[in-house]
Amino acid sequence: MRVGLIGLGKIGEGIARRMVKKGYEVWGYRNNYEKSCEQYEAGYISGCTTNMESLAQMIHNYKNISDKNQEFLWLQFHQKT
Repeated sequence: MRVGLIGLGKIGEGIARRMVKKGYEVWGYRNNYEKSCEQYEAGYISGCTTNMESLAQMIHNYKNISDKNQEFLWLQFHQKT
């Protein structure tokens, strides 16, 4: 399953790491692209995007070209300010 995760801060990264360990393909977005690239390089996520629109497009394209039985999931996390 491919997962689109918006918000890769403390909570989002923790969830992403656990999901990757369980075999999920986790693509993420966070406001700080450099930090999301560091998370990718560390293996915490399967990939990252520069904006939410490209993340949505990537998940949408995956759904269209993949097996019809494939599932995908969106998760969004944000901190209260």
